[in-house]
Amino acid sequence: NWAEASLLQSTGGNGAPMVQWLDVGGGAGTLGRELGRLPVLRGRVAYDCVDLVASAACPSYDGSTLAHETASRDVVSFVFVLHHAADATIGLLQHAKRVSRRYIVVVEDLRGETEKQAKMQFGHEWKGQYRGDEEWRSLFKLLGLRVVHDTPIAQTCAWGFHVPRALYVLAVS
Repeated sequence: NWAEASLLQSTGGNGAPMVQWLDVGGGAGTLGRELGRLPVLRGRVAYDCVDLVASAACPSYDGSTLAHETASRDVVSFVFVLHHAADATIGLLQHAKRVSRRYIVVVEDLRGETEKQAKMQFGHEWKGQYRGDEEWRSLFKLLGLRVVHDTPIAQTCAWGFHVPRALYVLAVS
């Protein structure tokens, strides 16, 4: 699996394997707690996050730039965030590519396949941008990101929202 094969090659200051993870749009830091529960990553993740709205776990950021140092994280993730970013998506992915040493993880709602799905998406985020799988792959390629893992995600989510979804793991080099 990509996490075991690649991520754990990083080492922390004490020599123990450590993955430096930045979660963009991290809300209350839920992903960090979940990562810490995975056996392969338990005790090996240094997680931090940013969000438009500051929380106890995640300081705020401006929604379009990542002020983090170049090559300062192993992974930068966007979990159901980029459809909200709309016009800032490409810039955020460029910043993520600069900040990450290894991977960018994108988990997204894909463009609705029916009128009903499109209406639900519009109701969820009227100013958002939903892309299909082909457009995401073209965008990643244009930005010099290589898809090293991808998988569809179960379509049921909160509020009975049913749309196609996907997870992409992108190599930055």
